[in-house]
Amino acid sequence: MEEYKERVITEAEYLEKMCQIMDDYLKGKSSVSYPDRIRNNVHAQAFYGVIAAILDGADDLSITADFVAEIAEEITEIISRHSQVDWTNNTTIHKRIEQEIDDLFFRYEKERGIKVDFVKIDKIIENVKTVALRRF
Repeated sequence: MEEYKERVITEAEYLEKMCQIMDDYLKGKSSVSYPDRIRNNVHAQAFYGVIAAILDGADDLSITADFVAEIAEEITEIISRHSQVDWTNNTTIHKRIEQEIDDLFFRYEKERGIKVDFVKIDKIIENVKTVALRRF
């Protein structure tokens, strides 16, 4: 899509790529490759995409694809622990999820020295909640 917006490809090429993506989706294939640890975890894959987009271009070299996959797995576990009947409308549960994700990043900083700024953490929490509310 970016190539099309920047006029690097023509409308016909764009349409062909979109049709290929749709065809792959209908066949259950994806052109996105995920780290092995989340290859069979569709929820973690969704969170991986959100987190990777926000952390893309981070200065910290220890923020690798495997690390992002680890975060995605842990967030999946957090959401799973808190998902219950009608949790999507329960702000108390939302606050607990937010706090646990915030604590997760604090733990990574304390144990591994991996620091993610607060603005990015807040964006991750916001986007993860949006995805979780649709998936769980």
